[in-house]
Amino acid sequence: MKKLEVIEVGVDLGVIFPPDLLKPLDCQEGDTVFITELTNGFHLRKCTASEAEQSDLQRMP
Repeated sequence: MKKLEVIEVGVDLGVIFPPDLLKPLDCQEGDTVFITELTNGFHLRKCTASEAEQSDLQRMP
């Protein structure tokens, strides 16, 4: 179990993940991750290229 500190990021709140937690996800700066709320916590996973593309298409007018 790891302890993460909640920090202020502008007017929002954020959490900084240490590299050893992100390594299994193969995340780099600029990547997108999905977080799913579960009954006993959260599930975090990296967004696939096709999911990122679909998300970008949904934002277009």
